[in-house]
Amino acid sequence: MKIDTIFYNGTIFTGETEEFTEAVAVSGKYIAETGSAERLLKLAHNETKLMDLKGKMMLPGFIDSHAHPLLSGVEVLYKVDLNGCQSAEEYVMEIRHFWEKHPELEFIMGVGWTNPCFDSHGPVKELLDEITKEIPMAFDSSDHHSIWANSKAIELAGITAQTPDPEGGVIERRENGEPSGTFREAAQDLIRPICPEFTVEQYKKGLAAYQTQMANYGITMAHDAMLPGGKPPHQALLEMDRDGQLLFKMNASFETFASGEHDWKAYAAYAKQSQGSMFTANRVKFFIDGVVEGGTACLKEEYANKPGFFGTCIWDKEELETFAFALDKAGLELHFHVIGDRAVDIMLETLEKVRSFNGERARRPIAAHVQVLDKGDLTRLKRENVHISANPFWFVKAPGYFEIEESCLGKERAAAEYPMKSLFDAGLTVGAASDYSATPVPRPLEGIQTAVTRAFPESKEDEEKILGKQERISLKQALLAFTVNNARLAGMEAHTGSIRKGKLADLVILQHSLFDIAPYDISKTKVVMTISEGKVIYPLKGISHE
Repeated sequence: MKIDTIFYNGTIFTGETEEFTEAVAVSGKYIAETGSAERLLKLAHNETKLMDLKGKMMLPGFIDSHAHPLLSGVEVLYKVDLNGCQSAEEYVMEIRHFWEKHPELEFIMGVGWTNPCFDSHGPVKELLDEITKEIPMAFDSSDHHSIWANSKAIELAGITAQTPDPEGGVIERRENGEPSGTFREAAQDLIRPICPEFTVEQYKKGLAAYQTQMANYGITMAHDAMLPGGKPPHQALLEMDRDGQLLFKMNASFETFASGEHDWKAYAAYAKQSQGSMFTANRVKFFIDGVVEGGTACLKEEYANKPGFFGTCIWDKEELETFAFALDKAGLELHFHVIGDRAVDIMLETLEKVRSFNGERARRPIAAHVQVLDKGDLTRLKRENVHISANPFWFVKAPGYFEIEESCLGKERAAAEYPMKSLFDAGLTVGAASDYSATPVPRPLEGIQTAVTRAFPESKEDEEKILGKQERISLKQALLAFTVNNARLAGMEAHTGSIRKGKLADLVILQHSLFDIAPYDISKTKVVMTISEGKVIYPLKGISHE
């Protein structure tokens, strides 16, 4: 076997049972050998590159198990970026500035506003009407669970005081029933049809920009958690895979909505199309509920600030079960958005019935987020082999957000939100994800640090500012969550996610060993090199070092 590169003289974390190795030999796109540096260096020939790590750290390439690469890619290039604005006034200023720069646009779209900048009813149309009433505007919230629209967009969508709330959705209203400007969950579907669609070429450019940026962060695989099957984003992925234009592996779940078409044969066809060399997809995503801050998470106990209100289950129970049965029967895997504990319960009831109806087989359902959990459901999660895609980037008491969550959930539930150690302790496979662009800067090292500390660095000495100290996990667990566990969520642990002979050479090299630094310094560590299937994808010529 021709050995192309040998890495040695560093801290090499494998993600395997034997956690560390002295050296790694790469041949083509595969890991050829691991073991002692003395033995592997003897495999070198004249053309072998000997890479002295000089004490740096090598580990499996990072994997993001839940992001929105196709959507976020075009958002960065073609929409108003509201991330980073701190008030309603700043949003308006940013949108006005964008419109002045692009007077040719006939529809203005954007993303990134957050609920803490407004009251519980969300942003109002009048703020946008101050900019213009002549051009329709629609802006996704940072979590993509709400849309803020101006009067023109609402008019074009035909929404009036008489328009009923769709099942699983909320139209925020004035006292007289008139839409105030915010549309939550399924109500977003009233606005989306009038929004211009991006082209396949635009999605390609957006995805290329996304992959280049993520390579800087050490990512070698990402999962698109909401891919519209058969639409331009899906076509863009298929074409980029076919033409060898993907820097690293992409995995995906096809989106489905309670108000959409439930044709299992269509999803089976999408999955059959999507078994390429760098792009694979075999899952279907269900939104069981919404988000706590929007009052749309589905809870077992009532909202602390709304007596008698338990949130919203987006799906009709019978329709959910019928569609899940059909998809499972076709061999597709299921993926659930679950924020509230009742949503988790609904997911588990569905999975239990699917197993009873369709019989036993190896299944890997994914539960994304799991913000509020009834610990009594841990044994059920284990029994159904539910794999968790957690969001450690959010494991902090974020100013603005945490106050809303505490108001909605009460102090006790809010303090216990986003469990992670409990999930590991229950024997579940726990992966980690950014939900990019809900997390604007999805650097895995940031997520690893927050999973370990559960606080902002400036809050480390203040016990009151740590979110659920008892749910802190070890550095090793955090590394596994961002590597081999995420590979398991994608069903690809035989190919990637750890450093083992025969696996793909998906690797990242860090400036220094994470095991030798303080937990609050993890995010300060620089990525030195990212390798996807044996090829260096960061740094690339013309791209500066981080």
